[in-house]
Amino acid sequence: MALELEPPPAKTIPTLFSGGIEVDASTVDWLVDSTELRHDAAALNDRLETDGYLYLRNALPPELVAAARRSVCEKLLQDGFLDAKAPVLDAIWNPEKPVAFKPEYANGNLHIQRLLYGPEMLGVFQTLFHGPAAHFDFTWLRAVSRGHGTPSHCDVVYMGRGETRRLYTVWTPLGDVDFAAGGLMVLEGSQRHQRLRETYGQHDVDSFCENKPERDGWRTALTDGLAEQVGWRMGGSLDNDLNRIRTKLGIIGKWRTAEFAAGDILLFSVYTIHASIDNTSNRVRLSTDSRYQPAGTTLDERWVGNNPIAHSRAGKRSRVC
Repeated sequence: MALELEPPPAKTIPTLFSGGIEVDASTVDWLVDSTELRHDAAALNDRLETDGYLYLRNALPPELVAAARRSVCEKLLQDGFLDAKAPVLDAIWNPEKPVAFKPEYANGNLHIQRLLYGPEMLGVFQTLFHGPAAHFDFTWLRAVSRGHGTPSHCDVVYMGRGETRRLYTVWTPLGDVDFAAGGLMVLEGSQRHQRLRETYGQHDVDSFCENKPERDGWRTALTDGLAEQVGWRMGGSLDNDLNRIRTKLGIIGKWRTAEFAAGDILLFSVYTIHASIDNTSNRVRLSTDSRYQPAGTTLDERWVGNNPIAHSRAGKRSRVC
């Protein structure tokens, strides 16, 4: 029986900014809610193939989210990133200490591990895969203070060395995230952009040209001019202007977003273009990125083990360009 939830109250999406640039309001809309389909594997996979994402409300128990949030907030307070005079769970930022990326807070954190790799989350992928899921050991934990959001990109360029492209990211807010704190935006249908998949989508941020060490290897490998056309930069980012990247690629889908509640998740393909909204509040926005693929398929070696090599020197790979 499908889980029935009341729809969120009707409201207008305010003016949003990403990278300090106003996003054209005519290109922004609400995420399509797939919660009622959560036990229908065929419908979920069809929507994922069409839109490139699944937005599932109340997918995780709020009490587990609250425990994970508390564990992170207490560490942030201990390290001086929060206002000590405010309630710790409010995550009020200490403006003297900017903060953004704290994956070390997930290491050995049993509350984070239980939330992201427990039966509720793995059950979502059991449905999608018609079988068990494997996950990366590395957890991307973000504690983002006031400032600009992450530029548009696809995840495949950071984690594409595994056996399968049935690799999915789950963005999990650790508590409610309103538009002021910012959240994630996904560009619907972008995962089907074949030219982007065949060029930028073949890039590996940790690769380099052994025969042309002075040049950026992935850019020299592109010969059709798309890199210059859309303005993507060295590394994995596409463009910090969400209006321009959508126009230059000719994608008619909209940027989709929402105000998220504790327990919600946003799941998307490694080819789905996404970016984050600027945090204009006085709160630290807390969220995680975790990755899942069918069990029995080889995972990207950079993100597995007790001490993943990640983007360190050990993760670099040479090739002839």
